[in-house]
Amino acid sequence: MKCIPVIQYCAVLILSMMVSGCCALQTTVEDSGFLPASENLVEPQGHVPFDYAYIPDPEKFERAKREKRSVCMQPVITAFAEDVAKKRDLPEGWIRARIQEYRELGRDLEEKFKEAVRTFDPVEEYSGESFAASITKKSLCEYPSPDSLVWEVALVEVSPNIPVVSVIATIANYFLHGTALVRALGSGGVVIEGILRDGESDDVLLTFRERQGDKIALLSARNYTVYGHTRRVFSEIAQQMVELSYAPREYDVPGSWTFTFNPF
Repeated sequence: MKCIPVIQYCAVLILSMMVSGCCALQTTVEDSGFLPASENLVEPQGHVPFDYAYIPDPEKFERAKREKRSVCMQPVITAFAEDVAKKRDLPEGWIRARIQEYRELGRDLEEKFKEAVRTFDPVEEYSGESFAASITKKSLCEYPSPDSLVWEVALVEVSPNIPVVSVIATIANYFLHGTALVRALGSGGVVIEGILRDGESDDVLLTFRERQGDKIALLSARNYTVYGHTRRVFSEIAQQMVELSYAPREYDVPGSWTFTFNPF
């Protein structure tokens, strides 16, 4: 059909224009000021699954994981992501809407963490591991206590999906193969920083910084919503935080995959 080359040409032209606009949203992560001693962050090997982490006292960290019987999360701080939105040269109404969305995202992460604590079964998860017998399930507490591990988390940056890019790329893919890569450039990302403290002494046991983009999928319903990518990202990070509340350092907590077969 003669119309196919025309469709291909138009698809490439439109996608090129959209991608050039999307690339401007990709920013480098600056020091937010949330993490203490952020200059000590390094790329961890094995045990910690995040991009960057710092453990001030490994022995204290291990002892706290063995002795504490509960775990909790403080309300997620969204002020840093809000500040990024405020600095953009955009209408005031747009900024107010983004701030409201960031706060909703923070509450969503809190709920995913609580659900992960409730459903995580260390006996089943670590069955067959040499340390399994020494681990007991921790309870979820609402507030810090001397017998708890306390997570503090900040939402530092949120880049929304660009739904129109995903729609155009999906349509174009019927005529022009390979546009899944272009669709990926229109996907969103999130930067999260976290601190794990001893509930009794308030000592810092672990700090981390994690940046994740949307998962690459053959077809993803999340591509067509502005913040759909956060659903799986938050679920994974919450699960990893819970595992770090249990697992000894000889166990490598699984990292995040960039590919998923789950479209939701």
